[in-house]
Amino acid sequence: MPGYWEALDTLTRLTADEGLYVRAVLIGAVEPFGGVWHADRRDVWSGAVRQRGERFALQAARRLAPHPHVIIELANEPAEIGVRDNVEGLVALGRAVKALTPRTLVGGGAVDRAADTTPRLATAPFDYVDAHIERVMGVGGFAWVRLSGEYGAIDQERAPKRMPFISGEPVNFGERRQDGRNEDVER
Repeated sequence: MPGYWEALDTLTRLTADEGLYVRAVLIGAVEPFGGVWHADRRDVWSGAVRQRGERFALQAARRLAPHPHVIIELANEPAEIGVRDNVEGLVALGRAVKALTPRTLVGGGAVDRAADTTPRLATAPFDYVDAHIERVMGVGGFAWVRLSGEYGAIDQERAPKRMPFISGEPVNFGERRQDGRNEDVER
């Protein structure tokens, strides 16, 4: 996309000027890299799709490395976007990103639902673990906090390594959806 890298540089500079932190998710979907999303979430992270995605992730990491207010997450919900069967490939990419950004916090991707059984994203080379815990209001709006102890990869008593945990999507505040699918949207 023309101007993408310049826009990323501007965003990074502006957020630094405002004292804000940025969580940069490098692979939000496989479609930008030529992949096709399938409702069954089958793995499509291979061949040219994977090569283009990895090339983009490494280029983004190089650009973001000098900025101490940026944390990186490699993939948004890997099991949901088509990187389900290639966790070791994601870990290898994590090692390469970490080598380029040794002072940056790097996460592998959200360990929710099917990926919760993948504790590999909760160990080195990653520095933190993310989980997009079910976004229900309950318990005064923080049911996700209670649920965090029920995920194997982030339960600090069962995790392979104790590490910081975030919920990158705790509650979806926002506009009501036109299609009526508002189960995780709170006014």
